[in-house]
Amino acid sequence: MTITKITRRGFLKGTAGIAGTGLVLGFNLPSTDLFASEIGSFAPNLFISIEKTGKIHLIIPHQEMGQGTGTALMQLLADELEASWDDLVHENAIGHPKYGAQNTDGSFSVKIRFTPFREAGAAAKEMLIAAAAKKWNVPVAELTAKDSHVIHTKTSKKEHYSELVDIANTLPVPEKPKLKDPKDFKFIGKDVLANHTPDVVTGTAVYGMDVEVPGMVHASLERSPTLTGTIKSYDKKKAMAVKGVLDVVEIQGIGLLTNNAIAVVATNTWSAIQGRQALNAQWDTGTEPLESDVPHRKQLEELTEQSGNVIRSEGDFEATRSKADKTVTARYYSPNLVHAPMSPMVATVSVKGDTAEVWAPTQHPQWAASAVGGFLGHQPEQAFGKVTIHPTLIGGAFGRKSKPDCILEATAVSKAIGKPVKVTWKREDEIQHGFYRAASAQKLEATLDKEGYPLGWKHTTVFPTILKTFVPNAVDPVPLELGQGFSEMPYRIENVQMEAKGAKSDARVGWLRSVAHIHHAWAMNNFVDEMAEAAGVDPVEYRLKLLGAPREVQYKDMEKFLLPHGNQPFKTGRLAGVIELAAKEAGWGRKMPKGRALGFAAHKSFNSYIAMVAEASIEGGNPRIHKVHAAVDIGQYVNPLNVKAQVEGAFIFGLSAALYGEITLKDGVVQQSNFHDYRMVRINEAPEVEVMLVESKEMPTGIGEPGVPPVTPAVTSALYNLTGKRIYELPLSKHSFA
Repeated sequence: MTITKITRRGFLKGTAGIAGTGLVLGFNLPSTDLFASEIGSFAPNLFISIEKTGKIHLIIPHQEMGQGTGTALMQLLADELEASWDDLVHENAIGHPKYGAQNTDGSFSVKIRFTPFREAGAAAKEMLIAAAAKKWNVPVAELTAKDSHVIHTKTSKKEHYSELVDIANTLPVPEKPKLKDPKDFKFIGKDVLANHTPDVVTGTAVYGMDVEVPGMVHASLERSPTLTGTIKSYDKKKAMAVKGVLDVVEIQGIGLLTNNAIAVVATNTWSAIQGRQALNAQWDTGTEPLESDVPHRKQLEELTEQSGNVIRSEGDFEATRSKADKTVTARYYSPNLVHAPMSPMVATVSVKGDTAEVWAPTQHPQWAASAVGGFLGHQPEQAFGKVTIHPTLIGGAFGRKSKPDCILEATAVSKAIGKPVKVTWKREDEIQHGFYRAASAQKLEATLDKEGYPLGWKHTTVFPTILKTFVPNAVDPVPLELGQGFSEMPYRIENVQMEAKGAKSDARVGWLRSVAHIHHAWAMNNFVDEMAEAAGVDPVEYRLKLLGAPREVQYKDMEKFLLPHGNQPFKTGRLAGVIELAAKEAGWGRKMPKGRALGFAAHKSFNSYIAMVAEASIEGGNPRIHKVHAAVDIGQYVNPLNVKAQVEGAFIFGLSAALYGEITLKDGVVQQSNFHDYRMVRINEAPEVEVMLVESKEMPTGIGEPGVPPVTPAVTSALYNLTGKRIYELPLSKHSFA
């Protein structure tokens, strides 16, 4: 057996690196802070460093996983800095508290950095202008900045920023730099191609899989099929007989994040995988019954019929029953979902004594550092002096790569063998050992008056909580989850009762792109459609009537329900705005061709407002989505090109979940393993997606996740209008549409 290592660039070039026909270059990421020893550079803050070579390094603390965050943050810095885009160099920040919150999730990176990053760029610009004024002995008022140059307006004399760094370094940093008027924005609000695209296309981009460090070996782990399983037996001798295998080590589960496992260490990934297959590992899963899909679903559904924890109570819902002209009731069930990002988990770790250096595609480098530090025996406050995290390009994540489990596994193996090690997951590992969007059951009831409008609304939601990943005995959903499309129901209804209950699960629960918004938006939108039908009113008109005049809704204890970085009131006028825009652009109410129908949904998540109209048909007995109109209000957008791309991607992600997404368990073991039984939407199934952006002066909000929640309800609404069949259970592949 001959093992040939091919880099991503080599693969893209076709023959490079094979049989001497080309040059193979390994990727060696620097192990020290890029600017720690830079001489003659100007670094007025943590995020900007200008070299005398003319390059302007922008240090980006959030992670790039295809969502365009890095480019958007560069736009904020570059606009106020008045930098030339060609001078800019994107640099990933190491994981460290000095950068503030670095976790890239919750669709909040641009939101929390919008003003601070603009101020950082503006402060640097003012210092460079002041440096030129000092150097040329002219008033600051006579100077301006443009394209990385300071210009004397009277004489047109100019110098590049790089020529002013020595003087600028001697000047104080402005406390309150003046920000641009939005009408003068050069980059903010403009289409800008993702800054890393050329590197991706040419194969030079460094993803976690591309990392190479001196002396590195490779490992593949055979994990317990259940969370608590222990090793019964395995054949170490057979594994060691595989060419390239160096060692076999047992790895204990780490907290609630990883399973007990057997690591096969080899000179290359292929040998490690072959050695792993030779282990013939047997596991003891204990005598206690473990979760299986059918009884677990039954438990969730039964809990919706019981009293739950009261999350929101206004008026007296029960009293409306006797006054109602009609009562509408519906029950919904959605299964576990898994992230299945394009690149499965991977991490490279070098442990030396009580220190570690990590290279990994992580959404949450600070959590990773704390977790590794804890494993090595350090208190959280000591971790950042002992653990260095180098984030790489991520290659898809959807929330999955915020978890440090793969990094912890690599840390444990490196510590055990005394060498740097890269742990690479297979697709099957990702599907079967992930963190899942929990299965949920919901029951909704509405009491309607004679006109068909609600006197009362009762909503019960049941699902295992994310908190169980951190607290073993946690059961009930926490306010953070319940604030995701549940407790902030926006309609004008006097009598409201919102209740929630939890349930145990033998699957790891984690946040997945838009989290609990997915199932709450589906149930709530479809239920409003049913109410509208009972009233004999168009569902778009019905929504607008329920919203009423624009208002800001600040629910009691709202701060408990929304994300800590996104606590804003619900502005119903903004939701109404996208509802009207989507309906108008899609031609809602028009006569459709035979065999086609439109469906509607609208939802607010992560402080962003999105409405969607989906056009559907049935082809070969299966749903087919042809076109989608999406109206999007995210406040002041930074990169419209990227916003549209995110909504397009979100629709594909959401459509995959709606059509095919289902993870099932049998005796605690995930039954799916790869894309043959956990399907994705394929290119021939992808619809045209038209995105309309609302012009706004509101502060920017998120876009990575908000495009997902309206997808399923828009699709199921269209299918009902087409077939007359209401959908109460997902995925759609379980249903016949022949």
